[in-house]
Amino acid sequence: MIHIRTLLGLALLTLLLAACGKPFADRDAPPAFELKLYHVPVAQSQAIATQLTKVLVDSGYLVGTQSKTTMNVSQPFPGAVLVLAPARLQPSIGSAIQALNAAAATPLAPPPAPAASGVRIRAWVVQAIQGAGADDAVLGELAPTLKTLRQSLGASHFVLNEQVALVVDAEDGGAITTSQDHSYRFELSPAAAGADELRLDYRDPSGATIRNLRATVKVPANHYVVLAQAPAPAAAKGAAEALLTLLIVHAEHLPTTP
Repeated sequence: MIHIRTLLGLALLTLLLAACGKPFADRDAPPAFELKLYHVPVAQSQAIATQLTKVLVDSGYLVGTQSKTTMNVSQPFPGAVLVLAPARLQPSIGSAIQALNAAAATPLAPPPAPAASGVRIRAWVVQAIQGAGADDAVLGELAPTLKTLRQSLGASHFVLNEQVALVVDAEDGGAITTSQDHSYRFELSPAAAGADELRLDYRDPSGATIRNLRATVKVPANHYVVLAQAPAPAAAKGAAEALLTLLIVHAEHLPTTP
Protein backbone atom coordinates (compact mmCIF):
# COMPACT_ATOMS: atom_id res chain seq x y z
CA MET A 1 0.00 0.00 0.00
CA ILE A 2 2.80 2.43 0.84
CA HIS A 3 4.46 1.55 -2.46
CA ILE A 4 1.31 2.41 -4.44
CA ARG A 5 0.75 5.69 -2.63
CA THR A 6 4.35 6.73 -3.13
CA LEU A 7 4.28 5.79 -6.82
CA LEU A 8 1.03 7.64 -7.44
CA GLY A 9 2.18 10.70 -5.54
CA LEU A 10 5.45 10.95 -7.46
CA ALA A 11 3.79 10.30 -10.82
CA LEU A 12 1.07 12.86 -10.28
CA LEU A 13 3.36 15.55 -8.95
CA THR A 14 5.74 15.08 -11.88
CA LEU A 15 2.97 15.25 -14.46
CA LEU A 16 1.17 18.11 -12.75
CA LEU A 17 4.32 20.20 -12.63
CA ALA A 18 4.87 19.51 -16.33
CA ALA A 19 1.28 20.43 -17.15
CA CYS A 20 1.57 23.64 -15.17
CA GLY A 21 4.83 24.72 -16.75
CA LYS A 22 3.08 27.46 -18.72
CA PRO A 23 1.01 29.75 -16.49
CA PHE A 24 -2.50 30.82 -17.40
CA ALA A 25 -2.78 34.20 -19.13
CA ASP A 26 -4.85 35.44 -16.23
CA ARG A 27 -4.01 33.76 -12.92
CA ASP A 28 -7.27 35.11 -11.46
CA ALA A 29 -9.42 33.53 -14.16
CA PRO A 30 -10.60 30.07 -13.12
CA PRO A 31 -9.67 27.30 -15.57
CA ALA A 32 -12.25 25.21 -17.37
CA PHE A 33 -13.15 22.15 -15.28
CA GLU A 34 -13.93 18.64 -16.46
CA LEU A 35 -15.44 15.62 -14.70
CA LYS A 36 -13.88 12.27 -15.67
CA LEU A 37 -14.32 8.67 -14.50
CA TYR A 38 -11.19 6.51 -14.24
CA HIS A 39 -11.10 2.75 -13.81
CA VAL A 40 -8.58 1.51 -11.24
CA PRO A 41 -7.77 -1.80 -9.49
CA VAL A 42 -10.64 -2.64 -7.13
CA ALA A 43 -8.33 -3.49 -4.25
CA GLN A 44 -6.56 -0.13 -4.58
CA SER A 45 -9.41 2.20 -5.48
CA GLN A 46 -9.75 3.68 -2.00
CA ALA A 47 -6.02 4.27 -1.67
CA ILE A 48 -5.89 5.88 -5.11
CA ALA A 49 -8.86 8.13 -4.37
CA THR A 50 -7.30 9.24 -1.09
CA GLN A 51 -3.94 9.95 -2.65
CA LEU A 52 -5.47 11.75 -5.65
CA THR A 53 -7.37 14.02 -3.29
CA LYS A 54 -4.23 14.84 -1.34
CA VAL A 55 -2.08 15.52 -4.41
CA LEU A 56 -4.68 17.58 -6.27
CA VAL A 57 -5.67 19.68 -3.26
CA ASP A 58 -2.04 20.34 -2.38
CA SER A 59 -1.40 21.25 -6.02
CA GLY A 60 -4.40 23.59 -6.35
CA TYR A 61 -2.41 26.77 -6.19
CA LEU A 62 -0.34 25.62 -9.19
CA VAL A 63 -3.24 25.63 -11.62
CA GLY A 64 -4.80 28.97 -10.85
CA THR A 65 -7.83 27.75 -8.92
CA GLN A 66 -9.41 30.23 -6.54
CA SER A 67 -9.67 27.67 -3.77
CA LYS A 68 -7.83 24.45 -3.00
CA THR A 69 -11.20 22.81 -2.46
CA THR A 70 -12.31 23.45 -6.07
CA MET A 71 -10.94 20.12 -7.31
CA ASN A 72 -12.64 16.99 -6.04
CA VAL A 73 -12.12 13.21 -6.11
CA SER A 74 -14.76 10.65 -5.19
CA GLN A 75 -15.17 6.88 -5.38
CA PRO A 76 -18.60 6.13 -6.89
CA PHE A 77 -18.04 2.37 -6.66
CA PRO A 78 -15.09 0.01 -6.07
CA GLY A 79 -12.77 0.01 -9.05
CA ALA A 80 -13.44 3.58 -10.11
CA VAL A 81 -12.57 7.14 -9.13
CA LEU A 82 -14.39 10.26 -10.30
CA VAL A 83 -12.16 13.31 -10.69
CA LEU A 84 -13.28 16.94 -11.03
CA ALA A 85 -10.24 18.94 -12.10
CA PRO A 86 -9.13 21.47 -14.71
CA ALA A 87 -9.46 19.95 -18.18
CA ARG A 88 -5.84 20.88 -18.75
CA LEU A 89 -4.79 18.44 -16.01
CA GLN A 90 -7.00 15.49 -16.91
CA PRO A 91 -4.52 13.98 -19.44
CA SER A 92 -1.78 14.07 -16.82
CA ILE A 93 -4.07 12.53 -14.22
CA GLY A 94 -5.07 9.81 -16.67
CA SER A 95 -1.43 9.04 -17.52
CA ALA A 96 -0.50 8.77 -13.84
CA ILE A 97 -3.41 6.41 -13.13
CA GLN A 98 -2.56 4.30 -16.20
CA ALA A 99 1.03 3.92 -15.00
CA LEU A 100 -0.22 2.98 -11.55
CA ASN A 101 -2.60 0.35 -12.98
CA ALA A 102 0.30 -1.25 -14.87
CA ALA A 103 2.46 -1.28 -11.74
CA ALA A 104 -0.32 -2.81 -9.64
CA ALA A 105 -0.77 -5.60 -12.21
CA THR A 106 2.92 -6.54 -12.00
CA PRO A 107 3.76 -8.51 -8.82
CA LEU A 108 6.71 -7.18 -6.92
CA ALA A 109 9.76 -9.43 -7.12
CA PRO A 110 10.58 -11.11 -3.81
CA PRO A 111 13.60 -9.63 -2.04
CA PRO A 112 16.81 -11.51 -2.76
CA ALA A 113 18.01 -13.94 -0.15
CA PRO A 114 20.80 -12.54 2.00
CA ALA A 115 24.19 -13.42 0.59
CA ALA A 116 26.70 -15.03 2.87
CA SER A 117 29.25 -12.53 4.16
CA GLY A 118 31.56 -15.25 5.37
CA VAL A 119 31.85 -18.70 6.86
CA ARG A 120 32.65 -19.26 10.50
CA ILE A 121 35.03 -22.19 10.81
CA ARG A 122 35.61 -24.01 14.08
CA ALA A 123 38.28 -26.67 14.39
CA TRP A 124 39.10 -29.13 17.17
CA VAL A 125 42.30 -31.12 17.60
CA VAL A 126 41.17 -34.17 19.56
CA GLN A 127 43.08 -37.22 20.79
CA ALA A 128 41.51 -40.64 21.15
CA ILE A 129 42.71 -42.42 24.30
CA GLN A 130 42.45 -46.18 24.67
CA GLY A 131 40.15 -47.46 27.42
CA ALA A 132 36.74 -46.56 28.72
CA GLY A 133 36.39 -43.12 30.23
CA ALA A 134 34.53 -39.85 30.03
CA ASP A 135 35.11 -37.52 27.11
CA ASP A 136 36.22 -33.99 27.93
CA ALA A 137 33.13 -31.95 28.81
CA VAL A 138 34.00 -29.27 26.23
CA LEU A 139 33.48 -31.86 23.48
CA GLY A 140 29.78 -32.20 24.21
CA GLU A 141 28.60 -30.89 20.84
CA LEU A 142 30.85 -33.42 19.09
CA ALA A 143 29.21 -36.37 20.89
CA PRO A 144 27.46 -37.84 17.78
CA THR A 145 30.70 -37.68 15.77
CA LEU A 146 32.77 -39.18 18.57
CA LYS A 147 30.21 -41.95 19.06
CA THR A 148 30.65 -42.97 15.43
CA LEU A 149 34.44 -43.00 15.82
CA ARG A 150 34.22 -45.05 19.00
CA GLN A 151 32.35 -47.77 17.14
CA SER A 152 35.48 -48.44 15.05
CA LEU A 153 38.06 -47.79 17.77
CA GLY A 154 36.47 -49.88 20.49
CA ALA A 155 36.63 -48.83 24.15
CA SER A 156 38.05 -45.31 24.08
CA HIS A 157 37.48 -41.76 25.18
CA PHE A 158 38.46 -38.38 23.78
CA VAL A 159 40.37 -35.42 25.13
CA LEU A 160 40.68 -31.94 23.65
CA ASN A 161 44.11 -30.69 22.67
CA GLU A 162 43.01 -27.41 21.10
CA GLN A 163 40.01 -25.57 19.70
CA VAL A 164 40.06 -22.56 17.34
CA ALA A 165 37.44 -20.42 15.60
CA LEU A 166 37.75 -17.87 12.80
CA VAL A 167 35.72 -16.34 9.99
CA VAL A 168 36.89 -16.86 6.42
CA ASP A 169 35.63 -15.68 3.03
CA ALA A 170 36.21 -16.70 -0.56
CA GLU A 171 38.48 -13.72 -1.26
CA ASP A 172 40.94 -13.62 1.61
CA GLY A 173 40.57 -16.91 3.47
CA GLY A 174 41.63 -16.86 7.10
CA ALA A 175 44.59 -17.78 9.26
CA ILE A 176 45.44 -18.08 12.94
CA THR A 177 48.40 -19.20 15.06
CA THR A 178 47.64 -20.47 18.56
CA SER A 179 49.52 -20.32 21.85
CA GLN A 180 50.79 -23.84 21.16
CA ASP A 181 52.40 -22.51 17.97
CA HIS A 182 49.95 -24.46 15.82
CA SER A 183 49.12 -22.57 12.61
CA TYR A 184 45.88 -22.91 10.66
CA ARG A 185 45.31 -21.48 7.21
CA PHE A 186 41.85 -21.92 5.63
CA GLU A 187 40.84 -21.09 2.07
CA LEU A 188 37.27 -21.32 0.88
CA SER A 189 35.67 -22.00 -2.50
CA PRO A 190 31.85 -21.82 -2.30
CA ALA A 191 30.32 -24.74 -4.16
CA ALA A 192 26.84 -25.81 -5.18
CA ALA A 193 24.49 -28.05 -3.21
CA GLY A 194 25.22 -26.39 0.11
CA ALA A 195 28.81 -27.62 0.46
CA ASP A 196 32.00 -25.56 0.51
CA GLU A 197 35.39 -26.70 -0.71
CA LEU A 198 37.67 -26.06 2.22
CA ARG A 199 41.44 -26.11 1.90
CA LEU A 200 43.47 -26.36 5.09
CA ASP A 201 47.17 -25.93 5.72
CA TYR A 202 47.86 -27.04 9.30
CA ARG A 203 51.31 -27.00 10.91
CA ASP A 204 52.53 -28.18 14.31
CA PRO A 205 56.31 -27.71 14.60
CA SER A 206 56.40 -29.67 17.89
CA GLY A 207 54.99 -32.81 16.31
CA ALA A 208 52.72 -33.35 19.31
CA THR A 209 49.55 -33.57 17.19
CA ILE A 210 49.69 -33.77 13.39
CA ARG A 211 52.98 -32.32 12.23
CA ASN A 212 51.97 -30.93 8.83
CA LEU A 213 48.73 -31.34 6.95
CA ARG A 214 47.43 -30.04 3.65
CA ALA A 215 43.95 -31.19 2.74
CA THR A 216 40.99 -30.22 0.57
CA VAL A 217 37.53 -31.45 1.48
CA LYS A 218 33.86 -30.67 0.82
CA VAL A 219 32.31 -29.38 4.04
CA PRO A 220 28.48 -29.25 4.11
CA ALA A 221 27.19 -26.28 6.07
CA ASN A 222 26.47 -27.00 9.75
CA HIS A 223 28.02 -30.48 9.66
CA TYR A 224 30.91 -31.83 11.71
CA VAL A 225 33.57 -33.36 9.47
CA VAL A 226 36.64 -35.35 10.50
CA LEU A 227 39.12 -33.64 8.24
CA ALA A 228 42.14 -35.73 9.21
CA GLN A 229 43.23 -38.50 11.54
CA ALA A 230 46.70 -39.82 12.19
CA PRO A 231 48.40 -42.17 14.67
CA ALA A 232 49.07 -40.28 17.87
CA PRO A 233 52.71 -39.12 18.00
CA ALA A 234 54.86 -40.29 20.89
CA ALA A 235 54.70 -36.84 22.43
CA ALA A 236 50.92 -36.91 22.61
CA LYS A 237 49.05 -36.65 25.89
CA GLY A 238 48.84 -40.14 27.42
CA ALA A 239 51.34 -41.45 24.85
CA ALA A 240 51.23 -45.05 26.04
CA GLU A 241 47.48 -45.20 25.54
CA ALA A 242 46.96 -42.68 22.73
CA LEU A 243 45.35 -44.13 19.63
CA LEU A 244 44.70 -41.31 17.19
CA THR A 245 44.90 -37.56 16.77
CA LEU A 246 41.86 -36.15 14.97
CA LEU A 247 41.14 -32.82 13.33
CA ILE A 248 37.40 -32.06 13.21
CA VAL A 249 35.89 -28.99 11.53
CA HIS A 250 32.48 -27.32 11.43
CA ALA A 251 31.36 -24.65 8.92
CA GLU A 252 28.56 -22.15 9.57
CA HIS A 253 27.46 -19.54 7.01
CA LEU A 254 27.03 -16.04 8.39
CA PRO A 255 24.27 -13.79 6.96
CA THR A 256 25.05 -10.46 5.40
CA THR A 257 24.88 -7.59 7.88
CA PRO A 258 22.17 -5.16 6.78
